[in-house]
Amino acid sequence: MKKNYNLYLGKAGHLTVMSEFLTRGWNVAIPEVDIGDDIFVVQDVMEL
Repeated sequence: MKKNYNLYLGKAGHLTVMSEFLTRGWNVAIPEVDIGDDIFVVQDVMEL
């Protein structure tokens, strides 16, 4: 496999995990500066 394939596969997995958190009502963010954390996940308090 090409090296680029692994990069695309890794990003696809990253986004899949983020979308799963979003569908469960969590807020997700990707940090601007990469110092080890890939995703920030915060549980939102929803007000009606």
